[in-house]
Order: sequence, then structure tokens, then C-alpha cells
Amino acid sequence: MNSSVEELESQAFGLMGRLHVQLRREIGRVTDIKYMSTNPEYCLHVLELANSTSNADLQTMSHKLEDIYFGEGGLFADSPLQPRRMMVSASSRVSIPVEHAVHEVIEPEPEQPAAESDKHYVGRLR
Repeated sequence: MNSSVEELESQAFGLMGRLHVQLRREIGRVTDIKYMSTNPEYCLHVLELANSTSNADLQTMSHKLEDIYFGEGGLFADSPLQPRRMMVSASSRVSIPVEHAVHEVIEPEPEQPAAESDKHYVGRLR
């Protein structure tokens, strides 16, 4: 990127503000813009969160912020942390597995009728 640090910070701040509002509307998540601009790990977390949604605007903003922060000459370019999208594009031989959350559905135990549970009160407080 051929922009000065001040220009990058200004662009990032505007995009982060929009990202913050969209994440709040889309998934109810509140982010800290100031902390995102100073902590690469938190920044990556928020960007991955935005990429995980189905909202195209959030994904576009996230990709732009990835370029501003982690791209060549970016604000966090010296950070050892890199977005997954950029790690994949850095080498065509690198593949990163996509983890899918598995949600187990636990069915509640059937409730006993009140008359049946009252018969066995021994050992319980009434």
C-alpha cells in the first residue's frame, strides 16, 4: 500500500465504525474500535467474525480492513498473525481446514406427572 500511516488509520477508523454498526445489527455483537486498532489478535477475531456472517457488506468491509491492517505496508504488517484469507493467498500449496461447529441437540428428559413424583417423597424435602 502506498498510503501514509495517517491515511490508513483514517480509512480503517471509518470502516471499523461501519463494521461495528453492521455487526451489532446483524448478530448483536458489540466491538471495541479503539482496541481493534491497537491489538492485532483482537482485530483478527473481529474480522473473522465478520467473515463468518452471510452479509456481503460485512465480508467486503472485512477484506478491506484485512488489506489495511495486514497487507503489505499495512498497520499490522509486522505482526506474526495473519488473516486466513491472506495466508492461503500467500502460497497456493497451503491449505487451511475450515472448522465447522457441530451442535449436538440434547432433548430434555420427559417430565414425570406430579402424582407419580409425589409418591416417592422419601429422602426429599417437602
